[in-house]
Amino acid sequence: MQKKLIALAVAGLASGAAFAQSNVTIYGALDVYAGMAKADNATGNQKQTFVNASGINGSRIGFRGEEALGNGLSAVYQLELGSLTLDSATNGIGTTRQSYVGLKSDKLGQLHMGRLQTVNYYWASKYDPMNIASSFSLMLKSASFTGSGSFLGTSLRVDNGVAYISPRLSGFQVSANYAVGEQVTGTSGSAGYSKAQTFYNLGLDYEKGPLSAGLVYAEMDDKGGVKNGVASTYVKEWGLGAKYDLGFVKPHVTYQEATDRLTASLAEWKQKQWNVGVHIPVFGKDTLKLAYNNVKSNQANAPKAQGYVALYIHPLSKRTNVYAAFQTFHNGTYAAVGTFGDPSPSAGRNASAYAIGMNHSF
Repeated sequence: MQKKLIALAVAGLASGAAFAQSNVTIYGALDVYAGMAKADNATGNQKQTFVNASGINGSRIGFRGEEALGNGLSAVYQLELGSLTLDSATNGIGTTRQSYVGLKSDKLGQLHMGRLQTVNYYWASKYDPMNIASSFSLMLKSASFTGSGSFLGTSLRVDNGVAYISPRLSGFQVSANYAVGEQVTGTSGSAGYSKAQTFYNLGLDYEKGPLSAGLVYAEMDDKGGVKNGVASTYVKEWGLGAKYDLGFVKPHVTYQEATDRLTASLAEWKQKQWNVGVHIPVFGKDTLKLAYNNVKSNQANAPKAQGYVALYIHPLSKRTNVYAAFQTFHNGTYAAVGTFGDPSPSAGRNASAYAIGMNHSF
């Protein structure tokens, strides 16, 4: 009996050492909010009362880790699932947000391969005043303005991707993504593709003291591939973002331009949007976030919309927050952007929504 106990103790110590070397972390967030929304529609006013997930952060669960390989080199990995919803029929627990393996070098940076959150995602998460992962983000709501193929609305994550992230040197960091559509080319018949989809994404970020600034560029050629000579959407977009911590207030600003080639007409059109916002500390630990968004395009009759949002966050602990939000979009004559609620405004009409919620991270 004593020998068995000793053997179990040794086995436990050995497995514990192996586990410690791999540094596995389980993490996640649960975020639920309740609210009401309304929109002016040509067929009559629309209203909705709802309870939704992922208010100030996406509800999710993830696993990440790192294994030291020696000489400053490590193997890294991450598997993140979600976003989790409140509907059992559509819960996203089986949806992969990102899943990759890679190598990390203290001197050379990181190389990842798999399903990736793109350079676009990290740029928008950092400089969007509301965080692009929030349901209350004006940038996210207006990203696909008037049906734009903007990468910010469609390629925050990509399959079949490779990413490189450099070390931060003198405040600067370079990031890059490349992803392929995996269409088989050179075949004949109805399944034939003459050209496969490609996606490029580059970013340059700078941090020094209270100042952060980032530039991002992306290009998606032949989204979905070119099949039987029919070209798909081509998109290119660039964005510039910055924020500065003054202590009593933290201003944010972003500007983006997108050029899209639509599948049907092959005509190109441009979309522009900019966001300004502030984070204001309140009572020492609370935060008030305010933001304004302006988006427009050069399509026929020049659609244009403006959005406003206010978000107040009160921490109950380091991991638990309660919050309240209000969002509204004022649409021009030829625009129809809605809020985080489901009611849809008609062109030239407005929409608004408000909510209270709770977020817990682990």
